[in-house]
Amino acid sequence: MNLLEMVKYLRVSILDDTGGVGIEWADIEEDQDESMMLRWNNEELTVFINEAIKKVHRSSYLIKDHQASLDISISSSTNTYNLDTRILKVKKARLASSKKELTWIDVADVWDIPEWDEESGTTIAYITDYNTNKISFYPINVAVDTVELISYREELTPLSPSTIKKP
Repeated sequence: MNLLEMVKYLRVSILDDTGGVGIEWADIEEDQDESMMLRWNNEELTVFINEAIKKVHRSSYLIKDHQASLDISISSSTNTYNLDTRILKVKKARLASSKKELTWIDVADVWDIPEWDEESGTTIAYITDYNTNKISFYPINVAVDTVELISYREELTPLSPSTIKKP
């Protein structure tokens, strides 16, 4: 189902918001007079549809894949990095240089190791904190590398109102 079909379904079947007889709402721009005949403009409905899609992804983990654009470049100076906000959960991680899979560990597993977040060596594990959207690696990798991720994620590109226009 494309965006035009979703907006049409919303307008006709749920919202009863078609703007009256003879109104081509799919072609209406927000600044046109005909838009006053609608309760919601196409841009607002697109925002609502994008939010609904996000909620479905967050509750169901619909997309699990590897996207190179979501991989993390790591350095030898830090162990904590921001996760892309579209990542819902990391399923697997590995170092790109060796293709060695990293083990997920809980922060409690390294809590008793003095200065665990400053120890360096070859990274063997990762710790995720979805509350802050951070990922930490243990130990800090001694070389610059990339961590490849398989993750559950949201859509990479939200729907755009410009795609509502009829072809």
